[in-house]
Amino acid sequence: MTRVRRVLIVDQAPNLGGTVFGMYELVRMLDRKRYEPVVAFCETHPMEDRFRALGAEVVHLIEGVPPRRRVMTPRNDRAPGFLGGLATLTRYELACARGVGRIIRSYRIDLVHHNNHLPRDRSCVIATALRRTPQICHIHNLRRLAPEVRFAARFVDRFVYMSKAIERIYLECGIKPERGTVIYDGIEAPPPAEDAGTLRAELGLDASDFVVANIGRIDTWKGHDVFVRAIASLVPRIPRIKAVIVGEVSDTARGFHADLLRLVDELGITSHVVFAGFRDDVPRLMAGADVIVHSATEPEPFGRVIAEGMMAGRPVIATNAGGVPEIIDDGVSGLLVPCGDIAALADAMAYLHDHPAEANAIAEEGRRRATHRFAPARFASEMMAVYDAVLR
Repeated sequence: MTRVRRVLIVDQAPNLGGTVFGMYELVRMLDRKRYEPVVAFCETHPMEDRFRALGAEVVHLIEGVPPRRRVMTPRNDRAPGFLGGLATLTRYELACARGVGRIIRSYRIDLVHHNNHLPRDRSCVIATALRRTPQICHIHNLRRLAPEVRFAARFVDRFVYMSKAIERIYLECGIKPERGTVIYDGIEAPPPAEDAGTLRAELGLDASDFVVANIGRIDTWKGHDVFVRAIASLVPRIPRIKAVIVGEVSDTARGFHADLLRLVDELGITSHVVFAGFRDDVPRLMAGADVIVHSATEPEPFGRVIAEGMMAGRPVIATNAGGVPEIIDDGVSGLLVPCGDIAALADAMAYLHDHPAEANAIAEEGRRRATHRFAPARFASEMMAVYDAVLR
């Protein structure tokens, strides 16, 4: 009888986001007769109780007061040479690395699953290698690899890419094709929609409003400024249009958020924009919207909220870059617009408003495709196949 293997799943992301939600679906669907998950966060995390409710052990990499975390603001992590890159390792990263070594030893870990991207995971990858423990890196980011990160890459047994767009970046950085595979995240289909009128009433919206929701973390490259400018351009044409912006503000985007609030005021559309903040009832929000918009101004590694909107049966508009074209077939299962193109985004929203039959057909095809492609059971099965191959 094959013994149950213990896998340490490490998530170093400081915020709630797609990486941790994808990890949740993986832990939920793991075959516990084959793999026992131990979930590690750097420090206290708001998702801990949800993982414990799944029966997973939850641990922290850092014990006591954590050192200051390095803020990774550039989307391309280019250090000035190998030694310069090593010099950028912070006390926080070194503390995480010590934690990985400690947990591997104390929990007798068979496999480590790093759940972010190699520039963030670099110190923990090296620490895992020093413990001679098999490891995979699950890549959720389009960052290129600086020299010291390429050094860490040699210790990774297998890469799992969240999209083909990410895979292309890693191939360009010299990672051989046979060392990685693309596995799309698993996303649980939302429950049947509740009365949308209740949600709209909570947000001060009317049943006759044309509601366009932009859901996801507020960050400098997510294009919320493009979104509100497109909304402003449509107000004369669609007086009942209302924009709902949902999501917490990234640590690196406080100034951007303040500028966004001023922009809404300067455009004279404060009565047309609702800032809902962080919400944990995204399916309800999607049920209360007529359209879901993704407005990133830079390539998105994947775009989890796009797939969630499709699975919720709502027509989705998204920017045509990164992993997004792998999710949406333009004009069939959603609409694609160029990054940063205010006019194109406005035209797409107006089209869905003016053509309800076509909007419903796009929404239904999107729901059908996303429900099949992003099934959590498929995601866990493919990931466990990678675990099996690495441990063999």
